[in-house]
Amino acid sequence: MTPPLFRIDIAFDSCPTDSSYTWTALTCWREIGIRRGRQHHLDRFEAGRCRVILDNRSGIFTSTNTAGPYYGNVKPMKPVRVVATYLGTDYTLFQGFIRKWAYSHQGLTEAAATLDCVDGFEAFRNLELEAPTLAQEASGTRIGNLLDEANWPSSLRDLDAGQVNVIADSPGENVLSYISKAVNSEAGDFFVSADGKATFRDRYHRQSNSDPEISAGWGQEFGYQAIQFEDGIDLVRNAIRVSRSGGDDQTASDAQSQLDYFRRDVTIQTLCTSDSAAASVANWLLAKHRESYFGFLRFGLTTITTQQKQSMFY
Repeated sequence: MTPPLFRIDIAFDSCPTDSSYTWTALTCWREIGIRRGRQHHLDRFEAGRCRVILDNRSGIFTSTNTAGPYYGNVKPMKPVRVVATYLGTDYTLFQGFIRKWAYSHQGLTEAAATLDCVDGFEAFRNLELEAPTLAQEASGTRIGNLLDEANWPSSLRDLDAGQVNVIADSPGENVLSYISKAVNSEAGDFFVSADGKATFRDRYHRQSNSDPEISAGWGQEFGYQAIQFEDGIDLVRNAIRVSRSGGDDQTASDAQSQLDYFRRDVTIQTLCTSDSAAASVANWLLAKHRESYFGFLRFGLTTITTQQKQSMFY
């Protein structure tokens, strides 16, 4: 089976806030590692990260090399993406920004440049809101307005409209933490997708949208081992408290769950417009978290070649 071809694209001539990027394709990579998503479907999404090692024996990626073709643009926060081309189609595996360039040398002939990359969460967590005036609006609209405050490109957004309204407000806090309050009001999800889009999913998204079916024809069978499932209490919460500005805290609890797992508390900050909306969030979260989670964790493969691994997973 034909394996995919991987490349690294860097937008040397673009700024992170540009509406579109001009990409330079690089194939001189030595190692690529990507970590993004969440451990369980009940977890919150974390910032995506990517580590790329480039061959720098020519010195073209050294920021102080005045003779280099990218001199003046080898900087942190340049847009970067990892692309796999398979059967003529490009698949973006990660898109974000270069947080740091690190250089290593071994002797006179060996040199590498390591790119420490992060997704858009890096921009959101490092910006403080300056008390913008925000009207009561749908949760998806609020998140869009917050992304405007962060100067986030409109081309890199995929936002549900939202099922609930959030309060009028003039926040003066971190953008990411405030987005979390809007997401909590919806009991939804907020993350940066593999292709770099700030993505908001409301509470009913999974019920009204089916995930694409993924299948593979590998042409041969591979042995597997160490299939792991788990049933644990890490995500059990059976005493939920939901707070909102200008209203009373709303609670939801489950006596049987507390007998089974002890009392496990959590407090959620929201932007709900009413006590009844906050109570709805509390009951929704209790229904999701009052029982232990049983699910697939990981599996291992028997010894296979690198080409076989590539043909299976990309």
